[in-house]
Amino acid sequence: MDLLNKMQAKGTKPDVWTYNCAISACEKSGMWEKAVYLLDTMQKKGLAPDVVSYSTTISACGKGHKWEKSLELLDAMQTRHKIQPDLVTYNAVISSCEKVGQWEKALELLGMLCKQRRKGVKPDVISYNATISACEKGGQWQQAVQLLGMMEEHNVIADVISYNATISACEKAGQWKKALEILEQMRDMNGRAPAPDLISFNAAISACEKGCQWQKAIQLLTYVESSASGLSPDVVTYNATISSCEKGGQWEKAIELLDRMRSKEIRPTVVSFSAAISACASCGQWRKGIELMGQMDQCGIAADVIAYRAAIVACGKAGQWNEAEKLYGKATEDGLMSQCDESSDKMTLELSGSPAAVVVAALRHTLLRLSQRDQSTSEVQDLYIKSDKKSETSKNDKMLRFSPVTRIELDEILKKMNPHPLSAEEVSDCCWRFPKAELQIWLNKFQAELHFAPVAIM
Repeated sequence: MDLLNKMQAKGTKPDVWTYNCAISACEKSGMWEKAVYLLDTMQKKGLAPDVVSYSTTISACGKGHKWEKSLELLDAMQTRHKIQPDLVTYNAVISSCEKVGQWEKALELLGMLCKQRRKGVKPDVISYNATISACEKGGQWQQAVQLLGMMEEHNVIADVISYNATISACEKAGQWKKALEILEQMRDMNGRAPAPDLISFNAAISACEKGCQWQKAIQLLTYVESSASGLSPDVVTYNATISSCEKGGQWEKAIELLDRMRSKEIRPTVVSFSAAISACASCGQWRKGIELMGQMDQCGIAADVIAYRAAIVACGKAGQWNEAEKLYGKATEDGLMSQCDESSDKMTLELSGSPAAVVVAALRHTLLRLSQRDQSTSEVQDLYIKSDKKSETSKNDKMLRFSPVTRIELDEILKKMNPHPLSAEEVSDCCWRFPKAELQIWLNKFQAELHFAPVAIM
């Protein structure tokens, strides 16, 4: 842009090459709007853009996730300027679609490119890789596998990226058998497939995790750890394997793997700990769950909402409600879970997608806070607990590793609330109301019993 401005200031007229250089600079800097502006400007100045002008602008739009603009430019170069797109152009447009998961458009463009063979333009490994990746993002594992097979048919040599994208597509769709089958093709020294890298193994282990195949995940990790693999596992490798043990209810294996990664000087992340704690939760190992929460703190790793939920669930399964309430209180201090929101006529707890143990811990935490107030000057209001299951979206599927609370679950636990059973009215599918009269009875009994002996609330 500076060059263009200086040329114009000196009265020198920029040519197509100059504009192409400026568009390229914008493309590399992620400035898609500037690239489009320059393409328009050169035409207004009477300069005819060439295939490089369009291809580079399309690439800039792709980097800006403007796939529709990329398609618009592809059409304009052919209809308005009668410019024949080349391989670079098609690859740029396919990549634009890939970045946003527009797999159908990517397949359509690859088909168009295949029809250009008679004109000397044919798809290469980049074309196929971008299309496979688009299918991966769009959850189309069968299309990805088919494309990998087509590459051999069309004499296009698939590289490690082609295979990894296909394994990843299978992993995302929970197709662990197919993922392992493709990995084995890569491990076959006599085959044509490239040797697998760490990304290949990580994707395959993750596929095993989604398929609840913890033994196979550990087998793959053990191989990657061996000198025979020529690879070194990273935090992703261990996290995926620990998560597979969590899904399989193998809490001891999960903790063993956590220790293994630390012995190899790989620093665990919050994901590592959360998965191990969740494994403990699935088996009711509340002491281990709390111990791991303490280890996180010692390592300077801030617990996330997943870790807290898992630890609370572990305590809930073992009936350790004092510990569950303490964890909930700590989570509220960390800003990860909700405090009760009070107004003049009601109290509200927002617990979107929470499992039963978290709902009870939150209720208990709220009751304890109310019990510490001066009851003569502070009036209790109706308490509403909201647990909107739909609010936890696919943005973080791991948030839903524990099923959201159901009415039956909640009723069963509330019956055992000491010193007085509680009952809740179902206002809607995901909202319960605790009448203030019920809460007041509970608080009165709790206060009375405090004068004689410590009271266990659950």
